[in-house]
This record gives sequence, C-alpha cells and structure tokens, in this order.
Amino acid sequence: MSYKTESTALWSIGTAVPAFHLSQQDALAFVLSHVPADMARRLKFLYRRSQIDSRYSCSPNLYDTMQFDASEAASSAPSTAERMQAYEAQAAELAATAAKRALAQQPHFIAADITHLVFVTCTGFVAPGPDVLLFEHLGLRPEVRRVQVGFMGCHGTMNGLHTATAICRSEPQAVVLVASVELCTIHFQPTPTEENLVISSLFSDGAAAALLSGRGYTAGQPRCHLDAFGSRVYPEARHAIAWRVGNQGFDMGLALSNARDLRPFITDFVGRLLSSYKMHQEDIDLWAIHPGGRAVLDTSERALGLAPSALSGSRAVLRHYGNMSSPTLLFVMDHLLEKAGAEDATRALQGLSLGFGPGLTLEGILWHRGGGHD
Repeated sequence: MSYKTESTALWSIGTAVPAFHLSQQDALAFVLSHVPADMARRLKFLYRRSQIDSRYSCSPNLYDTMQFDASEAASSAPSTAERMQAYEAQAAELAATAAKRALAQQPHFIAADITHLVFVTCTGFVAPGPDVLLFEHLGLRPEVRRVQVGFMGCHGTMNGLHTATAICRSEPQAVVLVASVELCTIHFQPTPTEENLVISSLFSDGAAAALLSGRGYTAGQPRCHLDAFGSRVYPEARHAIAWRVGNQGFDMGLALSNARDLRPFITDFVGRLLSSYKMHQEDIDLWAIHPGGRAVLDTSERALGLAPSALSGSRAVLRHYGNMSSPTLLFVMDHLLEKAGAEDATRALQGLSLGFGPGLTLEGILWHRGGGHD
C-alpha cells in the first residue's frame, strides 16, 4: 500500500429503521394478491432470488390503500403531494434517531460541538425540511452551517462524506454531522411493470448518520479514517439508472437488462481508483459495496474476483434491511467495523467503499481502521 493524503477521522456511525417490519414473505403475499395471475410465477422468482429476509417501512397504511393495477396509470395511487406529506411527517424523526445514536456512540463530542450539518436525501422535497428540524431534535446551535446533497440516489451518502471531508480538511476545528434518510417505500408504484415488480422486491426505509472531525482533534481513537475519494461518470450507460419526479410519486428506471452489464464499469472504476493511490486489490481487507440488490453484489464479486466471504457485510445488510438507498452504505461500513473490532480491535485494516447511481456514476472511498491522523 502506498498513498499520501490527509485522512479525516470518522468517530461514529448511527443507524435507524422505522418501526413497521415487513418480512419478505409478507411482502410477496401482499403483491401476489394484487397482481394479475399470469405474473405470479415471475414475481415469486424475483422475491426468492432477492436474498432479502426483511425490510422496514415508515408507512404501513400506504400499502393498505394501494393495489397493483394493470392499467397504464393506477388512479387509486396517492399523488406525489400526498407522498411528500408522508415524507415531511416522518423523515426528520428517523434521521434524528440515527444522529442521536451516532453522538451517543462516542465520548468526544456533543451536539453543541457540531459546526456543520451535511444532509443527504433523495426521496423527498420540502423546505424547511428535515435538515432544519434536526436543529430542534438534536439541540444544534443556530449558527451551524448546512449543506444538502439531494436526489443523487444510492451513492448520495458517499458524496455527503466527501463534502464533510472537504470541510474538515479546510477547517481543522470542524465537527461535521452527516445525516442520511430515505423513505423509499412511499414511492411504491402500483403499475405491474417488470421494473416496478423488481423495485417492489428490493427497497426499504432507513436512516444513518456519521460524525467526522478535522485534524484539530487528536485525542482518542476514531472508528475509522477516510483517506481518499473517487468518482467517475460513464455517459455511455446514462440511461441505466434513472430517478424522476412523477405525478404519483418518484419513478425509478432500471434500464440495465442484466446487472452483469455493470461489470466493465466496476472493473474499470476500481482499477482506476486503486492505481491513483498506487494500491492493489490485495491491499483491501474490508469491501463495503452498496447492496443495490443481489445481482449487483454477485456482479461486483465476479468482476473483482473476490472471495465469497468478501461481501458478507453487504449481503448481511441486504438480507436484514433491503436496499435503503443512500443510508445503506453506512449500514455496511458499521457492520464491517463492528465485526472487525470484535475479532481484533488492534489490527490495522484497509477498506474500500463502492456505490452506484444515475449517470451512470460510480463512487468510491478508500478508508482505514487503526492508526492516527495523517
């Protein structure tokens, strides 16, 4: 391993999910009861292959009022305005729960120490929004500066961490809270297209938060250090992933005919990221790949030639929570760091995080556990 860059301390990660638990079996039963009979076989196949056992939703009542409709537009579906009302009512509290847990899991900082808030979301729009409400939920000082990373999709939190790191590197006394919340299930689409059926088998709600600081704070041992970031847009696959505002919620588009289409982009991006810092795959101990779905993880594993155990953290998060969009990456990092700490709290480990989003965009983070500020 050979790279030289200023590392940023990440002190803690907090996660949260809504109270409504939905087993994958129950979700399948619900959808089966509302789709044409000729789609049942395909639907069962999708759910059984998902490798998801459970998911969480903020809005159980939303499912009670919606049915899959074979017509082009399901007239009974809630409007976008109604879905935004659900987002406004619940997003801030869920984000605050994750943020409070992040604060509670380290002894060095309290809410009054926070200088910046980076808020990440792509499933709702409202102003003043959850980022402002966090001031009340957490007791933040009114002069805390805010940045919102919006509508970037599954890799949004990686951009949030990058923004926080840039702040910390430019302001050594900065203490930055990154908070991400997504209520994906409020955008449930009742038209039984192939895309909607796949999406119905994957997405879930959740929130995550992380606390970072500048190099002015040297006491204590951070959870990990963020070393370097990478990003690359592949315009030839621009239509692979889309996220648009529709009249009845946000519409996700998955134009990839097969997740294997991601393979050349994964190998190219990871190769570029590692070579930029004179590193090799063999240097990576912990792989935190965003679990967009089983097929994404399978493709990543094969494209990079990883051992089956390498993505155990990503697969565990997918199994227990589904794809929560932007917060999911922090769930994976938290899982990996918790497991690594239980096995050997002193061993230095190198990590790589990888995420995907519209563009087609790939984002990466190089990070390590152990050692001090560089």
